[in-house]
Amino acid sequence: MGDQLEPYVLIKKNGLTKPYKSISREEFQKFKKLNGLLRDFERTQGILPLVESNASALDNYVSKIEKQNHDLSIKRLEILKLNDEVNRKLLNFLASGRLYLDHTETRLKRSYGDNSKEAERFDSITSEAYDDFFAYRFFYQLRNYVQHCGMGIDFISNYSSSKRIPGHIDSHKINIQFSPKRLLQDFDGWKHVKNDLKKEGDRIDVYGFASEVTRILKEINIRIYLAELSKLQEAGNWIVDLVEDVFESGGQPQIATLDKNGSILNANILVPALDVIQVLGVINFENNSSKKSEEYFPMFGFCFKLSWNKSIKQFEITCPSVSELKVTDKKKEKVIDKAEVRFKEILQKHLEQEIRSPVPLPWRKQYKLIVGNI
Repeated sequence: MGDQLEPYVLIKKNGLTKPYKSISREEFQKFKKLNGLLRDFERTQGILPLVESNASALDNYVSKIEKQNHDLSIKRLEILKLNDEVNRKLLNFLASGRLYLDHTETRLKRSYGDNSKEAERFDSITSEAYDDFFAYRFFYQLRNYVQHCGMGIDFISNYSSSKRIPGHIDSHKINIQFSPKRLLQDFDGWKHVKNDLKKEGDRIDVYGFASEVTRILKEINIRIYLAELSKLQEAGNWIVDLVEDVFESGGQPQIATLDKNGSILNANILVPALDVIQVLGVINFENNSSKKSEEYFPMFGFCFKLSWNKSIKQFEITCPSVSELKVTDKKKEKVIDKAEVRFKEILQKHLEQEIRSPVPLPWRKQYKLIVGNI
C-alpha cells in the first residue's frame, strides 16, 4: 500500500457509497486476512456439490447402459463410444474428489499453518477414512492409476436367452466394472490397496462406487467443518466488531483504500463476507416478515427452523439434522433458549450412549436456507 493510500470503512446507504471511518493499516491487513479465510472456506465448500454432481452423472450413465438390452449386432465402435463416455465421467469424478481434498488441505495449512491443529485434524480424519473404507482407499489410489496407466474400466458383454433354447440368444446386457487383475498387472503403486484388490475377485462394480466415496467425502467435510467452526466464528466476530456501527447506522459496510483526495479506488474495495458470517451464526439479519412465517437460523454449526404453529399459537423450533428436537414457546427468545438447551442434551445423550452424533446439513444447503430467506 502506497503512502498516499489510507484504509477506510465505507458505508453504502440509499444507493450512495461514502467514507464512514478510517482504520489503521494493521486493521486493514487483518481484515483482508480474516475475510480471505472466510471466502476461501466458502470456495472449498463449493467443490463438494461438483463432486456429488459428477458422482450422480457417473452412476446414472452406468445404470442406463447396464439396464438397456443392446442390439446383438452392436458394433465395437459403438461400445468404444460408450466406454469413452463412462471413462470421461469417471475422470470428472476422480478429479473433483481429489480437488476437494487438495484444496481443503492447502487451505487449512495456508490459513492456520502446516503444523496447526486444523491441519493435523485434516490428516487424522482423512487417514481414518483411508483405514476404514475400501472405497476411499481405492478412489485415492485410482486417481494415480489413471494418470499413469489409463482407465481401469472394462465393458463385459452378457448374452442370455429368455426362451432357454440352446444356441438362441435374444438378450445382450453390458456389465461395467473394474478388473482387479488388470489393475494389479498394470500398476505397481497401489500400496495398501494391493491386498484389497487381490481379495475382490474378478470384478468391482463401477455403479455405486462414486456415490459411496462422495458419502465419505461429505462426512470428512462435516467433521473438519465442526473442528474448524470456532476459528471461523472468531474471524467473523472480529469483522463484525469492525463494521458493527455501520449496521447501526442503517448501511452496508465495505472496506477500501482512499487516496489523499478521498477518491474511492474501485479495485481496492473489499466486501465483508457477511453471508458466510451469518451462516456461521455470528450475526443474524432479521427478516421483516411476520411472526407467522418460517425462517432458518444457525447454532453450533447446525441449521434450525423457526416457525409459528397455528394450532397451538406458539413459536416452534425443529432441526432438520435432529428429528427428536422439537420445542415450543409463546415467546421467540424463550423458544430459541429452549432449543439450545435441548440440543445440548441430545448431543450429551449421544456422547454418553456412544450413539452417532447428528450430522449438520451440507454447507450449501444451510446457506440456501439461512441466507436465501433474507
